[in-house]
Amino acid sequence: MTKEEAIRFIISDYCKIHKITPTQFARESGISKAYMSKIMKKKYGKVGISMTYTELIAKGMKMNMIDFQKLIEQYKEKNNSTNYNHDTDILIAQINNELYNLSKEDLEVIHSIIVNSDSGKLDILHNVLKNMK
Repeated sequence: MTKEEAIRFIISDYCKIHKITPTQFARESGISKAYMSKIMKKKYGKVGISMTYTELIAKGMKMNMIDFQKLIEQYKEKNNSTNYNHDTDILIAQINNELYNLSKEDLEVIHSIIVNSDSGKLDILHNVLKNMK
């Protein structure tokens, strides 16, 4: 996976997690809609995504460049792993994002439910969720 492909996946995942479109992300990042479209369609040219745009993307995600570079490397490494499940990472990130919106009391209730659950109760929950789809 190239740096550009990793950035494209990072943007896509960020948009899924935060329930925004790439156009909204472009607006928040200071990138033109046209250039964001090029990134998402892999039409960024032979030179790739410049450092200026990489910095704007990092800023749009409220990350510093060092952390963003580490994230790019993580995506590149994970993509090369044979037993990596990208959908699981997205789901965990979405759950994490939703947990930040809860109050401390709500989090304590969720924690107590998880701690006091046995495998039978978790199996029931799994079946309920599966049937909701």
